[in-house]
Amino acid sequence: MRLNINLYNVLLILLLAWAVTSTVIAVNYYLMYVDSQRTVKELKEHCHELESILSSLQAEASHLTKKYTELRRMILTVNLAIDYGNGTIIWYNGTIVPNGSTLLSLTVLLAKVEYKLYPMGAYITSINDVSEKIITPGKEGYSWLWYIYDEEKNTWVAGLTSADSYLLRDGDTVMWKYTHWKF
Repeated sequence: MRLNINLYNVLLILLLAWAVTSTVIAVNYYLMYVDSQRTVKELKEHCHELESILSSLQAEASHLTKKYTELRRMILTVNLAIDYGNGTIIWYNGTIVPNGSTLLSLTVLLAKVEYKLYPMGAYITSINDVSEKIITPGKEGYSWLWYIYDEEKNTWVAGLTSADSYLLRDGDTVMWKYTHWKF
């Protein structure tokens, strides 16, 4: 009977050890589960905050895109060259002007300009203190002529209107050239 009691005690101790160990393991897993649930909840809240921020940024980006589009309708970006006829060419690239600007208004914005107004339009007589020079009236001289770069033809084309009549277009590249002429 003694053996039975000892066996019974050993089994009882083993059962007790198993119960304690199982309880510790179960409590540990439960605590890990509770911690992971808290982490999942925090991550969901963080994701919700990020979604809210993203939505706000998308709305702001849409608003800025609309504003940018409105602004682009109001302005032009053009390039202007001034060729002094002696090898010196000054470029004003990426110049921003209001939509509706003329070549004359662009030139006056960027350089010291003198001109005369005639019924046919403005006639440029001087740019940056380089004035027209008439050698023989009606036969020979130096004057300011303007050209526009034709991208399709890959060449400069003489302007066909007065500078105050030519309305600039976005992306235009125009040039004033001090030119010797002779008839």
